[in-house]
Amino acid sequence: MEENQGKQLFFGSGNCGACHGTETFTAAGARNNGLDVVSTDNGVGAITGNAAQNALFKVPSLRGIEKSAPYMHDGRFATLEQVVEHYNSQVKPHANLSPQLRGPMDSLVV
Repeated sequence: MEENQGKQLFFGSGNCGACHGTETFTAAGARNNGLDVVSTDNGVGAITGNAAQNALFKVPSLRGIEKSAPYMHDGRFATLEQVVEHYNSQVKPHANLSPQLRGPMDSLVV
């Protein structure tokens, strides 16, 4: 039952599969996941010098995710619950926010 709820959250209302939908639970390229409105770490943009790539980071695999804390590129979240809460209600409207996170978000609460 819990597995099916997780699957529904991942592929359904949570839309996690939009970025983590491959067999390796990752995506090609880099994305901005709305951690900050103004970034202090420009990620890919710091390497390329392209402002349209500021605050974009590689999408990590979710395999073994429960054993890989802390989370996010800067380790700001200690638990997966904090990560889910970020995507549920704390996504910031960064100028380079990934399209999958723009607009109204469905609640991730199951």
